[in-house]
Parts: sequence; C-alpha cells; structure tokens
Amino acid sequence: MLVTVLIIIVLTAGLWVGLPGILAGGRVCEHRGPEHLMHYPVGVPWFRGKVNTARWVVRTGRLFAGGALLITAAILGLAWWPTQAKKTVTPCEWLAPVDQLSAVAGEAIVYGTHMSSGHRCELEVQTGADQARFLRIEVDAPGMLLGASLESQRRELERRSMKLRPLPALGSAAVVALRPNQPNEGAVILFTHEGATVRVQTARSRPTDLKSLARIFAGLREDEG
Repeated sequence: MLVTVLIIIVLTAGLWVGLPGILAGGRVCEHRGPEHLMHYPVGVPWFRGKVNTARWVVRTGRLFAGGALLITAAILGLAWWPTQAKKTVTPCEWLAPVDQLSAVAGEAIVYGTHMSSGHRCELEVQTGADQARFLRIEVDAPGMLLGASLESQRRELERRSMKLRPLPALGSAAVVALRPNQPNEGAVILFTHEGATVRVQTARSRPTDLKSLARIFAGLREDEG
C-alpha cells in the first residue's frame, strides 16, 4: 500500500511538471526556434518569474518526466527485490528446531558440524555452554545408499545387541534402540521422514528426554504433512 501511494505521488508530480514543459517547449521550438525566451508553463515556485530558452524548457520537462519514471522503476525494483536470499534448509536442520531442543537439553543448543550432499545430510547438535554433543542427526534419502533403509539399520542395531522399543508416534516402523548394559551411552531413534530414513543418536538416554524428542519429531512430521 505504501509503495503504491509513493509511486502515485512521484509519477503524478514528475509528469505534472515534466510533460507541460516538453509539450509547450516543443511547440515554441518548432514555431519560434529553440532560443526563444519563455516562462516555464507550470507555475511551480522554483520556476516562477524566471525566463529561459525553449530548449531549456524542453530539457527540464524531460528531466522531470524521465526522473519520475526512473524513480518509479527503482521503487518497484526495491519492493520486489528479496530482502535476503532464501536459505535452503536441509532435512537435518528442519528436524532440529533450536528452541524446542534447548528446552529438552535444559540449556541453549547450537549447530555444530553440518554436512549435506543432496541425498544425505548429517548434523551435530551441541550444547552451547561446553559444546558437548547433544544429538547427531543423519538423514538418508530413500534408495540412495545400500544399508540406509530403516529396516537395514534396525538389523544393524540388533546385531549390536541393542534393545529395540517401538515408537508408534513416529510411525509403525519407528523404534528407539537402547544399550542395556550402557545406559549412559545414549540411544538411537530410527524413523522415516518423507520417505527418508532418519537416525538420531542421543548423548543421553533418560526416558523423559526420549519422550520429549519423540514428541518434537512427531510434531514436525505432522507440520510438514
């Protein structure tokens, strides 16, 4: 709305002052010559009482009319120009909302190492205070890598003697894998997101943390859908 009003003001003022100068000065140039003296045809304060050649009147009219058009084009360009290039968010970043994960960690979290190769991304999420790892998120696009499917990764976790528990909130095949004899080594959450396999390795395996993380991921999958 503001841009439209500004454009109308600039165009109206520029053309109101410029066009009469072009037309009237052009007629005088044609009939009496470009050096004939005349008043500017529009009674704007800065021209009032001044006498100049018809050539000067035409040039002044072109300056005002052309300037109004150029300023209008510049205003439109600035209005349509994006304020900043849109950053492409990887699936790993999408699944790691800073504010929600900070609430689970009990302190501010930041992004650490981040890798994206088009079909795969990896992101380390760290606590801001000591930069200790809080989560590691890996997302593999479907069918791109051997062993990247959820079922393949489930079998791998079972071979490592980890105990798998279902996570129905994240889908029928989703699981959380725990280390029975190493409870402080964290857990692994497996689920699918838009057909891709998501593997989240946690630094700690407190039940409350795992439930909170599952709720966050489930909410993000619903928002995306």
